[in-house]
Amino acid sequence: MRDTALREKLRKIEALFAGAATPGERDAAEAAMLLVRARLAEIQRSEQPVEMQFSIQDHWACPASARQDRGVDRKPDHASTERYYGVVNAMAGLLPPSALPGAEPRVVVLHSDAQVHRLAILDLAEAVVAMPDTSSRMKSALGKWPGLFARMTLLFQLIDHADALHLGIAPPNVMVVPETVARRSAAYMRDVLLPHLLRAEAVMFSSVLSGHARWIAGFILSREDERLALHDVVRAYGPLKAPDQRNELLSVMQSLETKGWLKAEAQENPARPPTAWEVNPLVRERFARRAAEERTTRQLAKARIAATLARVGQTPGAAEEAKNDSTATLGVA
Repeated sequence: MRDTALREKLRKIEALFAGAATPGERDAAEAAMLLVRARLAEIQRSEQPVEMQFSIQDHWACPASARQDRGVDRKPDHASTERYYGVVNAMAGLLPPSALPGAEPRVVVLHSDAQVHRLAILDLAEAVVAMPDTSSRMKSALGKWPGLFARMTLLFQLIDHADALHLGIAPPNVMVVPETVARRSAAYMRDVLLPHLLRAEAVMFSSVLSGHARWIAGFILSREDERLALHDVVRAYGPLKAPDQRNELLSVMQSLETKGWLKAEAQENPARPPTAWEVNPLVRERFARRAAEERTTRQLAKARIAATLARVGQTPGAAEEAKNDSTATLGVA
């Protein structure tokens, strides 16, 4: 009831503010509005919200890391819970400057130091789009990331503003986004939104061919050769090793040609399918960091397989032979 009465009073004061005839009346009405809004925020902080919990199965949750430890038994953090509800209540009471009668719209801008995080998100989206197995759906979704970064950054900015109001301290300038807020927004998009987006794409739309293309693209990045022969892929990639899968392998290689990663070498007999391709040098330039990660990952995978075989009692010669067979079967090269 107190909340309803104050909101009704606020509505009347706003009407007086809009119809003020003199600067003094306008200033008095504005001061009254600030007092009523402060009182509303205080009531929202003091009233305990009703907690309702719903649970549904999360089909898009990324699997936990295999190196995750067993965790630590901690007491419930009631202070953080109380602060969370305080921030939510404070945000519910926020109004944009343009909501005041007679106020002019204002624009929230990024600080110059925050621009680096916006550009990093754009670079990340462009890099994913350039991958050979990226679907048109994914390209369309990532094409909206510039606008999504703006909205997410504004949300984090408002959270900081509402948190300051809840704690009773002077809030930062809400019209200028600092570097720390932009960094937090970029990290959320990079470490949370993108993995879930890729997971959803893989679960709902990924095909067998796209999985093959992704592996062969990584294989290309892990090598420094300017030429890729068909037998190189067959020797390294077990899933497409069988002769009856040759047409499927050629289809995957053709898709990599279409994406500009490869260029087929000319055959003496044009009717025969290509057996070797030139690697586009721009691929390694654009994905230099990814190439280094691919080489490291594959070397570590080989070392783990060799160590595992050694632990189960294989002789050195047999372990090396088994390692070669296993890496090919598992797609590690």
